[in-house]
Amino acid sequence: MMRRGENEEYVYGINAIRALISAHRESLHALLIARDKRDPRLRTLLSSAAEAGIPVHARPTAVLSKLVGNHHHQGLVAVVAGFAYSDLETLLEHGRAVDNPLYILLDGVQDPGNLGAVIRSAFLFGAQGLIMPKDRAVGVTPAVRKAAAGGAERLPIARVSNLGQAMAFMSKNYGVWMLALDQNAPDPIYAHDLRRPLGLVVGGEAKGMRPSIKKRCEMTAHIPRMIADHSMDSLNVSVAAGIALYEVRRQGGSSKGAL
Repeated sequence: MMRRGENEEYVYGINAIRALISAHRESLHALLIARDKRDPRLRTLLSSAAEAGIPVHARPTAVLSKLVGNHHHQGLVAVVAGFAYSDLETLLEHGRAVDNPLYILLDGVQDPGNLGAVIRSAFLFGAQGLIMPKDRAVGVTPAVRKAAAGGAERLPIARVSNLGQAMAFMSKNYGVWMLALDQNAPDPIYAHDLRRPLGLVVGGEAKGMRPSIKKRCEMTAHIPRMIADHSMDSLNVSVAAGIALYEVRRQGGSSKGAL
């Protein structure tokens, strides 16, 4: 069994590793492939790895399962450098390249599956970056990277000490308007003009958005539902983020135009 070095981690899943080879091959230290796996997608990845000079080692499936805590690895595990977060100011400077940059800000998301799904949607809907706090929130773990299906390797992600201060910095220095998704807000999201530099702020699973974070938002909006059922009083955080991202794109408020 390979011994994991300092500041290394195991990333698993074909899509996540394909994105690593494509966008961040310098962070890949080695690939581990299950000896008995015959997925044709693996052959393509191994060919790309060979071209990039990435070492490939065959291991029993049980060994790969043990390395990743018995998660579904699809027969492929990458030994990589720990996830590299973006600096907030660097992320925002890159956003200047488009007319109406779009950012996702998460307040207290703790479930790796939810974070991964939000990252995936944010990338696919053309967001310029994702910002989240260091405390009381999950970081970009291997499970998150798999759930993001390659999005974490392509979307700039910043982790900040104080989310409220980051929001104030974004508003003052980069002209970003903040929109809080709040199921109790009076206006539906489509009632707002979203064709501007925008930060979509979404609360976490357990306690939602903190009042101090909501106060920093110029706009609040809810996502209309067809069925009112008090036993299900809110949408899943990743679903809500995905719907809001679509509405921004529908209005033409992101860099890539309307759908």
